[in-house]
Amino acid sequence: MLRQSCGPALEHWKDLTRAAKRELIQIFVRRVEVERIRIGVLHLTIYWCDGEVNAVECVTRSISGRVRRGWLAREEEQLLAAIERGATPVEIAALFPDRTWNAIDVKARALRPGSLKFGQRIIRPAETWNDYVARTGNLLVAASGTIADTKAV
Repeated sequence: MLRQSCGPALEHWKDLTRAAKRELIQIFVRRVEVERIRIGVLHLTIYWCDGEVNAVECVTRSISGRVRRGWLAREEEQLLAAIERGATPVEIAALFPDRTWNAIDVKARALRPGSLKFGQRIIRPAETWNDYVARTGNLLVAASGTIADTKAV
Protein backbone atom coordinates (compact mmCIF):
# COMPACT_ATOMS: atom_id res chain seq x y z
CA MET A 1 0.00 0.00 0.00
CA LEU A 2 2.93 2.34 0.60
CA ARG A 3 3.76 2.14 -3.10
CA GLN A 4 0.39 3.68 -4.01
CA SER A 5 0.73 6.43 -1.41
CA CYS A 6 4.05 7.67 -2.83
CA GLY A 7 2.42 8.42 -6.20
CA PRO A 8 1.85 12.14 -5.53
CA ALA A 9 5.47 12.52 -4.44
CA LEU A 10 6.61 11.05 -7.78
CA GLU A 11 4.44 13.18 -10.09
CA HIS A 12 7.29 15.63 -10.70
CA TRP A 13 10.12 13.09 -10.51
CA LYS A 14 11.90 14.45 -13.61
CA ASP A 15 12.00 17.93 -12.07
CA LEU A 16 13.56 16.80 -8.78
CA THR A 17 17.25 17.12 -8.03
CA ARG A 18 19.30 13.98 -7.55
CA ALA A 19 19.45 14.66 -3.79
CA ALA A 20 15.65 15.04 -3.58
CA LYS A 21 15.13 11.80 -5.51
CA ARG A 22 17.50 9.96 -3.18
CA GLU A 23 15.66 11.34 -0.14
CA LEU A 24 12.28 10.17 -1.47
CA ILE A 25 13.64 6.71 -2.19
CA GLN A 26 15.03 6.45 1.33
CA ILE A 27 11.63 7.41 2.77
CA PHE A 28 9.62 4.78 0.87
CA VAL A 29 12.04 1.95 -0.02
CA ARG A 30 13.92 -0.33 2.37
CA ARG A 31 16.16 -1.87 -0.30
CA VAL A 32 16.37 -2.78 -3.99
CA GLU A 33 18.00 -5.92 -5.35
CA VAL A 34 19.24 -5.69 -8.91
CA GLU A 35 20.00 -8.61 -11.21
CA ARG A 36 21.29 -8.23 -14.75
CA ILE A 37 19.20 -10.45 -17.01
CA ARG A 38 21.13 -9.61 -20.18
CA ILE A 39 22.81 -6.57 -21.71
CA GLY A 40 20.54 -3.58 -21.28
CA VAL A 41 17.90 -5.32 -19.12
CA LEU A 42 17.76 -5.44 -15.34
CA HIS A 43 15.44 -7.28 -12.96
CA LEU A 44 14.66 -5.17 -9.87
CA THR A 45 13.14 -6.48 -6.65
CA ILE A 46 11.87 -3.54 -4.59
CA TYR A 47 11.39 -4.01 -0.85
CA TRP A 48 9.09 -1.25 0.44
CA CYS A 49 9.21 0.04 4.02
CA ASP A 50 5.72 -1.36 4.69
CA GLY A 51 6.86 -4.92 3.84
CA GLU A 52 5.42 -5.05 0.30
CA VAL A 53 7.69 -6.49 -2.40
CA ASN A 54 7.50 -5.80 -6.14
CA ALA A 55 9.50 -7.15 -9.06
CA VAL A 56 9.99 -5.31 -12.33
CA GLU A 57 12.18 -5.49 -15.42
CA CYS A 58 13.63 -2.32 -16.88
CA VAL A 59 15.98 -1.22 -19.63
CA THR A 60 19.15 0.58 -18.62
CA ARG A 61 20.66 3.79 -19.88
CA SER A 62 24.21 4.15 -21.09
CA ILE A 63 26.57 6.76 -19.70
CA SER A 64 25.58 9.08 -22.55
CA GLY A 65 21.96 8.90 -21.35
CA ARG A 66 20.63 7.05 -24.38
CA VAL A 67 18.37 4.12 -23.65
CA ARG A 68 20.00 0.80 -24.33
CA ARG A 69 17.63 -1.13 -26.47
CA GLY A 70 17.44 -4.29 -24.40
CA TRP A 71 14.28 -6.33 -24.89
CA LEU A 72 12.02 -7.08 -21.94
CA ALA A 73 10.57 -10.58 -21.67
CA ARG A 74 7.04 -9.25 -22.29
CA GLU A 75 8.26 -7.52 -25.48
CA GLU A 76 9.80 -10.77 -26.72
CA GLU A 77 6.52 -12.57 -26.01
CA GLN A 78 4.60 -9.85 -27.84
CA LEU A 79 6.92 -10.15 -30.85
CA LEU A 80 6.61 -13.93 -30.99
CA ALA A 81 2.80 -13.71 -30.69
CA ALA A 82 2.68 -11.25 -33.61
CA ILE A 83 4.85 -13.55 -35.73
CA GLU A 84 2.68 -16.56 -34.84
CA ARG A 85 -0.52 -14.80 -35.91
CA GLY A 86 1.10 -13.79 -39.22
CA ALA A 87 1.27 -10.04 -38.61
CA THR A 88 2.67 -7.86 -41.39
CA PRO A 89 5.91 -5.92 -40.96
CA VAL A 90 3.90 -2.72 -40.49
CA GLU A 91 1.74 -4.33 -37.79
CA ILE A 92 4.83 -5.67 -36.03
CA ALA A 93 6.64 -2.32 -36.24
CA ALA A 94 3.59 -0.57 -34.77
CA LEU A 95 3.93 -2.74 -31.66
CA PHE A 96 7.42 -1.30 -31.09
CA PRO A 97 7.17 2.31 -32.35
CA ASP A 98 10.60 3.42 -31.12
CA ARG A 99 12.60 0.45 -32.38
CA THR A 100 14.12 0.30 -35.85
CA TRP A 101 12.91 -2.39 -38.20
CA ASN A 102 16.45 -3.78 -38.20
CA ALA A 103 16.37 -4.16 -34.39
CA ILE A 104 13.00 -5.93 -34.60
CA ASP A 105 14.22 -8.18 -37.41
CA VAL A 106 17.43 -9.12 -35.54
CA LYS A 107 15.46 -9.97 -32.37
CA ALA A 108 12.87 -12.00 -34.30
CA ARG A 109 15.60 -14.01 -36.03
CA ALA A 110 17.36 -14.60 -32.69
CA LEU A 111 14.14 -15.82 -31.06
CA ARG A 112 12.91 -17.85 -34.01
CA PRO A 113 15.33 -18.21 -36.95
CA GLY A 114 13.67 -17.89 -40.34
CA SER A 115 10.48 -16.52 -38.83
CA LEU A 116 10.32 -13.24 -40.74
CA LYS A 117 10.04 -13.81 -44.46
CA PHE A 118 8.54 -10.83 -46.22
CA GLY A 119 8.85 -9.93 -49.86
CA GLN A 120 8.96 -6.18 -50.46
CA ARG A 121 10.42 -4.02 -47.71
CA ILE A 122 7.81 -1.52 -46.60
CA ILE A 123 9.69 -0.17 -43.60
CA ARG A 124 13.31 0.75 -44.12
CA PRO A 125 15.93 -1.07 -41.98
CA ALA A 126 16.95 2.01 -39.97
CA GLU A 127 13.39 3.32 -39.77
CA THR A 128 11.14 3.12 -36.71
CA TRP A 129 7.34 2.90 -36.84
CA ASN A 130 7.23 6.61 -35.93
CA ASP A 131 9.63 7.40 -38.79
CA TYR A 132 7.51 5.32 -41.17
CA VAL A 133 4.33 7.19 -40.19
CA ALA A 134 6.09 10.54 -40.62
CA ARG A 135 7.39 9.48 -44.05
CA THR A 136 4.22 7.91 -45.43
CA GLY A 137 1.36 9.31 -43.36
CA ASN A 138 0.02 5.77 -42.89
CA LEU A 139 -1.25 4.65 -39.50
CA LEU A 140 -2.25 1.26 -38.21
CA VAL A 141 -5.84 1.05 -37.01
CA ALA A 142 -5.27 -1.06 -33.92
CA ALA A 143 -8.81 -2.37 -33.54
CA SER A 144 -9.01 -3.90 -37.01
CA GLY A 145 -5.32 -4.53 -37.60
CA THR A 146 -5.54 -2.87 -41.00
CA ILE A 147 -3.67 0.07 -42.46
CA ALA A 148 -5.51 3.35 -42.85
CA ASP A 149 -4.15 6.12 -45.03
CA THR A 150 -4.37 9.23 -42.87
CA LYS A 151 -3.71 11.46 -45.88
CA ALA A 152 -7.08 10.43 -47.33
CA VAL A 153 -8.99 11.21 -44.13
